[in-house]
Amino acid sequence: MAQHLRQLQDQFDDYLPSEDLTDDTWVENPFYVDIHRMPDKLSASEKESLIEVSCDNLLRSIHHQKGTSAMWTAAAVPYESLAMKALKKLVPFATSYLCESTFSHMVFVKTKERSRQTDENLEAQLRIQVSRIEPRFEELIEDVQQQRSH
Repeated sequence: MAQHLRQLQDQFDDYLPSEDLTDDTWVENPFYVDIHRMPDKLSASEKESLIEVSCDNLLRSIHHQKGTSAMWTAAAVPYESLAMKALKKLVPFATSYLCESTFSHMVFVKTKERSRQTDENLEAQLRIQVSRIEPRFEELIEDVQQQRSH
């Protein structure tokens, strides 16, 4: 049991390293960066890009309306190097949230009465539960062939 917990701790350390994140506040909100105290981890061109991002009103609007991840995704073309660094910092949080959310839905779906579901059935149900894509029911209904009476 203790060995299993140590292995689990090692896996967490690999996935979410315990590094000082105070230098990475620019990732969450690049619009309030003190240009005199920029992170040392960034190259000179990335620091310059960060200053440009902090002045970009379109990215500020995207950040306000859609959030941090959407803003860095939109910034990936004009500020590729900086955006990739930011997205690498954000990915572990998004994937751990998705795992927790999926497990929570699985607990709800797989009750005692429904414990004999096949893996394929469970996977399909979880995909529907976790997906943010809205099904287009009208299109699905049109694609289904109506049964004809004899």
